[in-house]
Amino acid sequence: MLPVTLISFLTVLAGAGMGVDLMRHELYRAELQNAIDRGALAATAFSQTAPPGDILNEFVADSAKWRGAGAVPTLSIQLETENNKAWDDTSLTERSITVSGTLQFKTHFLRFTGFPTMSVSAATEAAQTRRAVEVVIVLDISNSMDVNDSSTSAPKFNGMKLAAKDFIDKILTPETQDLTSVTLVPFAGTVNPGNLNPYINVVGGALPSWALPDLSNYPVCPVLPTADFESDRADQFDDNASYSITPMFKRYGRFPGQTEAVRWGWCPDAQGGILAYSNDAEELKLAIDNMPMFDGTGIDVALKWGLYALSPAARSIVTQMEANGEVDSNFKDWPLDYDANRAEKYVVFLTDGEITAQYSIKDEVWSGKLKDLDTRDIFESEDERTEVIDHIDQWLDEDDLLADYWSIPNDDWMNGLPDYGIDRQNVVTNNTNPLRYRNGNTSNGIIHGAQLTRWEVNQSIQHVENVCGFMKEARAADDERPRVRVFTIGFNIAGLDDPSFVGPESAADVSTGQDRKEFVLDYCATYDGDRFLATSATLGSAFDDIAAAINSLRLTN
Repeated sequence: MLPVTLISFLTVLAGAGMGVDLMRHELYRAELQNAIDRGALAATAFSQTAPPGDILNEFVADSAKWRGAGAVPTLSIQLETENNKAWDDTSLTERSITVSGTLQFKTHFLRFTGFPTMSVSAATEAAQTRRAVEVVIVLDISNSMDVNDSSTSAPKFNGMKLAAKDFIDKILTPETQDLTSVTLVPFAGTVNPGNLNPYINVVGGALPSWALPDLSNYPVCPVLPTADFESDRADQFDDNASYSITPMFKRYGRFPGQTEAVRWGWCPDAQGGILAYSNDAEELKLAIDNMPMFDGTGIDVALKWGLYALSPAARSIVTQMEANGEVDSNFKDWPLDYDANRAEKYVVFLTDGEITAQYSIKDEVWSGKLKDLDTRDIFESEDERTEVIDHIDQWLDEDDLLADYWSIPNDDWMNGLPDYGIDRQNVVTNNTNPLRYRNGNTSNGIIHGAQLTRWEVNQSIQHVENVCGFMKEARAADDERPRVRVFTIGFNIAGLDDPSFVGPESAADVSTGQDRKEFVLDYCATYDGDRFLATSATLGSAFDDIAAAINSLRLTN
């Protein structure tokens, strides 16, 4: 009887011992799985700067977890990054890690049955994607921005600058700046490419005899042909074309109360030029602070430049800029493709007014040959015409005007103009430079007949439809997200204060000035919530909402 009892006892004891070792097996397995899961997530975090192996080993090295095991786990780690970049490359947007761990631990009881050790294993994968964020901020710097905002009794321009700078601080932080590029596109009648200018194929053409001897201080705004706005090339320029530059002229009158911050000209000068591909918040805010105002509201041209700054077609320019040390090395492969899962592209567009036609002045004025203009209808005789234009020519040729000829004090050039009893304002400008022309309005005018209309306002609207339509198109057949998400802000626009307005559905439906205001804001906004109406008092809130939308899509695990 005793042997049977002893055998039974030993059997129970062996079973219990085996159960203990099996429980230890499961405990160690769970601990190992938990350690490598947490370690893998920590190692892939873009905020981590330590090597992933060190991070994982730290998570599994706690001796208390493996007390009694007689060993610590061994790990196998496999790293993957996009384009096989280094794990710590600051331009990375995707990286993943595959980890397997093994622990060989000593058994307490099974060793008596020939199993001195047992093995546990666990495996995990972790990945993190941070989206590259490309932002273009298109800001209206037309002279109407100098009008006081009724909500603050200060110029609208001041309110825009404050809100835009605060927006920069919200989207560019130490945590986000490595993968966030910001391009400022200020616009008046047209756009000065700013720091993109050295990379754009621009020629001076036949500069007038009175112009600067070179283009070093001359505002350079390329004249864009209407073909550049066609739907199939809305995001690119013709690499084989040489673009002429916009002549210096002024189209619209000064607004009551305008300050010295309003400068002369349809083409902004360098301080009103594009600042492209920056992640330096202070640089961007300084550029906003220094922006002056100019003439005209060339919204279609501004949106075209904004889209181009996000287009893969501009990548060759960014590559050159990076090689020259002008942009962060993280941006050397930017702008990214529209369908790149790791890229988000945004345009934030603000205007306070109505889109204009695209004007210029005739070649006779641009080349300095004022006598060739057809101006006879405003003079009583050929003698009057000859004497007045001779005076203009003489004034233009004075050497002391070459240094800064577009900032001449008002009326200075009219001194000595013969008085034939006609309204001088119909002949010459009462503003800052004689290259302003008269267009049937006595407040606008150098010489009747000098105006050149490159395209009418209905064509400007069609350009907007083409450019914004391109941005709203889906990235790919299996990805309905837009190529570029567009936020629009109507800033204290006269006659537009109902946020529930519905704009015309297409350019063909636009017929009035009110239609033009509504169409640009409504058609270009990607989603219903991406359209804002604001005053200086509420503009900061609109920018805050846009910054929150951009920041919410940066990181995925």
